[in-house]
Amino acid sequence: MKIAPKISLLVIAGMLIIMGVLSYFIIKQTEDTLNIEISRLLTTNLKNVEDKVQEITESIKKTTKTIARQTPVQKALTLEQSRGVNRILNDFVDIYSFYNYILIVEPGGNIFAASTRGRSGKKISGEQLLGKNIKENHMHVLSASNDTVIGPVDVDPFLDTIGLKRGLSQWFITPVIKKGKELIGWVVVSYDWSGEMSKMLEDSVNKLKSAGNQTTEVFMISMEGNIVAGIAGKDGKFIASTSRRYMEKDLTSGRTQLKLIISSEIDEINKPVKEIHDLLGLIIFLGSLLLIAFFYVLLQKTLLQRLKMLSTGAEELNKGSYDYRIADIGHDEIGNLARTFNRMSQFLEMTFAELNKEKASLDRQVKEKTQELASQIFALDEHSIVSATDIKGNINYVNDKFCEISGYTRDELMGKNHRMIQSGEHSKEFFRDMWHTISGGKAWHGEVKNKKKDSGFYWVLATMVPFLDESGKAYKYISIRTDITERKKSEEELKKAKSAIETYADDLKQTLSVSEELRFESEKAKEMAERLAEDAAAANKAKSEFLASMSHEIRTPLNAIIGMAELLKETVLETEQEKYVNIFNNAGENLLSIINDILDLSKIEAGHLELEKTPFDLEELIEITSEIMAFRAHEKGLELIASLAEEAPRGLIGDVTRLRQVIINLVGNSVKFTEKGDISIFVRPERVDKNEVELVFSVKDTGIGIPPDKQKKIFENFSQADSSTTRKYGGTGLGLSISRRIVELMGGRVWVESEEGKGSTFYFSVIFKINRKYKKRAQRDSVDVKGARVLIADDNETNRMILQKTLISWGAKTDEVNNGMSCLAELRKATKSSKPYELLLLDNEMPEMDGLGVAKEIKKDERLHLPVILLTSLSGQEKFNTAEVGISKCLSKPVKTSELRRAVDFSFRKMRAEEIKPAGKAGPRVTERPLNILLVEDNRDNRFLILAFLKKTPHTIDIAENGQIALDQFIPGKYDIVLMDIEMPVMDGLTATKKIRKIEKENGHKPVPVVALSAHALKEHEEKSMAAGCNEHVTKPIKKEILLKTIAKFSV
Repeated sequence: MKIAPKISLLVIAGMLIIMGVLSYFIIKQTEDTLNIEISRLLTTNLKNVEDKVQEITESIKKTTKTIARQTPVQKALTLEQSRGVNRILNDFVDIYSFYNYILIVEPGGNIFAASTRGRSGKKISGEQLLGKNIKENHMHVLSASNDTVIGPVDVDPFLDTIGLKRGLSQWFITPVIKKGKELIGWVVVSYDWSGEMSKMLEDSVNKLKSAGNQTTEVFMISMEGNIVAGIAGKDGKFIASTSRRYMEKDLTSGRTQLKLIISSEIDEINKPVKEIHDLLGLIIFLGSLLLIAFFYVLLQKTLLQRLKMLSTGAEELNKGSYDYRIADIGHDEIGNLARTFNRMSQFLEMTFAELNKEKASLDRQVKEKTQELASQIFALDEHSIVSATDIKGNINYVNDKFCEISGYTRDELMGKNHRMIQSGEHSKEFFRDMWHTISGGKAWHGEVKNKKKDSGFYWVLATMVPFLDESGKAYKYISIRTDITERKKSEEELKKAKSAIETYADDLKQTLSVSEELRFESEKAKEMAERLAEDAAAANKAKSEFLASMSHEIRTPLNAIIGMAELLKETVLETEQEKYVNIFNNAGENLLSIINDILDLSKIEAGHLELEKTPFDLEELIEITSEIMAFRAHEKGLELIASLAEEAPRGLIGDVTRLRQVIINLVGNSVKFTEKGDISIFVRPERVDKNEVELVFSVKDTGIGIPPDKQKKIFENFSQADSSTTRKYGGTGLGLSISRRIVELMGGRVWVESEEGKGSTFYFSVIFKINRKYKKRAQRDSVDVKGARVLIADDNETNRMILQKTLISWGAKTDEVNNGMSCLAELRKATKSSKPYELLLLDNEMPEMDGLGVAKEIKKDERLHLPVILLTSLSGQEKFNTAEVGISKCLSKPVKTSELRRAVDFSFRKMRAEEIKPAGKAGPRVTERPLNILLVEDNRDNRFLILAFLKKTPHTIDIAENGQIALDQFIPGKYDIVLMDIEMPVMDGLTATKKIRKIEKENGHKPVPVVALSAHALKEHEEKSMAAGCNEHVTKPIKKEILLKTIAKFSV
């Protein structure tokens, strides 16, 4: 290097060192001063934010106290009536949009009322919280003082229940004090802590920035270091950044310790220093420019121009201009470098020309193959069920169609063995042959039945292909399937249809020759069937929402189907027509039973089935349940007998509805599988303590019995003894499973003893609290039967035993016979010996001579003069005229103790009255009082059905198609009763009922009875009806007898 360049470089280096040292000291002093000022500003900002947090907290405390002092709230808690409280709570939520919800809580912690509108006025499911206890929520904190208590900052589980997005919340709990001293409840305000805090912190940052402050972030973290508020879109662990400066302050929010942190970008803080640094740099730069200008003039012609030509050439080459060449610039080292550059450019030009040619060809091929593959993958994903497994059958890929059909999510399937979807339809040999084929490197084709997550099934046409490694061994299998479930169903239906056509070919010829009237009725039935088919198709389309809406959507058409069947059965029908009516009536009843079973099973499996604890009379329960089931038993010619042990406590506390359901399920099961004989219900105490009793219920039948190896299986879901049983007797196999689960919830167990071909006895034990406040049902003044001679005539030994025990307990003396001829002989013998019987309990269904035959013989014999009570298993007493044969009372089996007592009293009083005064003319028959009825129902079929039910009554019916029309027609005092459908367009039934009650209150008029007609069968829906002001709640499908009885209550 020459001396001139060396000197220039030394001068430049010296100047740079001096300028660098001077810049360092200036910048260091500036940084120290700035850091002190920044620390002061950050501390002040932290204090301002802390004050804002305290201001919000005090505001919410003040609001919570205001709610607690509301007179309607205190009045509602005192009267235990929540009407009107929800509106107050919703008004506060509307005003304070950062509230999640507001609760009114009883002193014991049970939620008494809840807001039903959330943030932004959206409806929330606040009613789902009613009855829950806030002590079960970890957000709950109570204090012995009368001041507001602030809970921890945490995730509130109630938000999921009412349908709000989860976030950090905080409870403000204020006691409700009556007259300044009595605690009558609590007000709980759920505060959207994370949302409001983040909003407040964001506002604080914006204000600081607008004021020229260098603060760019203010946020809060938990003591564990997790970000809880302040940074939008960030959560999880707080990690400090080296590019920011932080200052923190401890903060307490209720029961939660937090850290309030404020931060700024270090670059922003050091901006003034950077400006000084830039100024010094500018000075150095200008000095350097003078030196560079000097050397530029010196080196311009000798070096820089040629270097620029080389640089230009390199840039052009970098841009892809491989045809660029540098001119000859001399014969020194730089000239040689230029020539070498030109040779390299020429080589690159040739090479890249070849590469571009190859690349264009490859790009074209790849594009074509990609488009073809994408089309194939789309078609495969849209129409095929695809999965991949390793050689052990473990799943490592599934497509969306696989998840959709099977009901499993991708996470639930990945890594699991393919056996999890096996249905059990195929034998081990079937799968052995399949794996043998694909393990040998061949593709396998076949039809396979698989199981869904919900235990349903589906059929697929499958092709399984092995992937082979270099050695020819399978290391992976791909399965491509097509859903053929509908085809399989069609094949099965086709088989059934073919069989039906062959079986009923002769009937078809006869049907073609019936009268024009029958053809017209057939067309009507066909139209109804088509409507039913449309309803079924719609239900299938909405299967994903089945459990949520089934109670309403299915019960509504069932109401029309079952009701029309009842009406048709009351008309004069030909034998074949009556058969058809019975078929679709029974089908509707069976479908209703299945719906109820599935609803119960879904509640049990979701853990939502809660047992009630209400007082009930055990004897009354057994009698009512036996009466309900007697009709089904009598239809098959079966005796139904019920007996309650004398030593069993009558007054109990528990879930009487679920207990009745278990008994009905077991008795219904026995009726289904019993063709002749009888069914007996027995209840006895296993253990009686001071406060509780363990009862053992048994249901014994004389049915087909159950093989020993099947007795445990029948208590499983969708299970019966075997498939032939299901085909012959029908049923879903849910009844016993639901009964077992309910009994287990009651703390008991279910078991069965059975002998195939002879019958079964189902047992279950349950534990109930004894109701110490129980008062025995009031009895009217009964006739004294002490010492009275009573003859019991019944061919069933169990019936005779139960009747004998009952009569002996009343003080009567009893004898018994087992047939009609023996009965007549015993009566005549007693009369002859001057010790005649004073009463005869006579079974109607006896062999050789039935009860009516005995009664006729008694009436013919003038020596035999005694009251006769007929006991019958027939479904209706209208089948014979008991008065004509001298029968004083007719009772349906199983006989209730209370009914038997009334019948005995009536018979003795009637007998004695006839002895002391002659018979006179009967008084006028009491007729039903005509009523003005307003029927509010949007469904045409249901309107027609109810009008048909009421056709033979003296009532006058007006119709309104929705709640709004009903309000327009309603005038206080005009109607005696309102039949109100719940689900209607324009205005629903609950809203209409509330408005009717408001109109009546404003006019000072007596409330008209309102009967809710609802397709919703759950208890909470009945509670909503009662809360809206309804007097009764009738569940669809509506039975004619139930509707008429309900209306009759209000005709007195």
